[in-house]
Amino acid sequence: MAEKKKISANASTKDLDKWLQDKLDAVNNGGMAEGHDEKTDEQDPFLQDALEGLSKFSSTKEIYRQTGRVNRALEKKTGGARKINIFEASPIFWFIVAIIIIITVIILAFVVLRMRMGQI
Repeated sequence: MAEKKKISANASTKDLDKWLQDKLDAVNNGGMAEGHDEKTDEQDPFLQDALEGLSKFSSTKEIYRQTGRVNRALEKKTGGARKINIFEASPIFWFIVAIIIIITVIILAFVVLRMRMGQI
């Protein structure tokens, strides 16, 4: 089975790709890859299921294509990246906007009254 470092979220993509390619080569060749521990693989149903699924693909390119397709479908179902809506801003933002509008209206009213009285 793969080292824990290679299957963790912190593992590099190159390590994961290399491990996957080794497993695919082992399945395609019908033999065991280097460093392949037969005893733990026989006991791990998750790994057996994964290898069985990988063996159904004709090429590595098809695996990556299918992975991309699944990721796009998942993004559509989950909504993808959430867009920020201006109307969902914090209440403090709207309070400040309201104060600015009120001050602007007061200033405009003051200017209009002064113009009417002939002082401006």
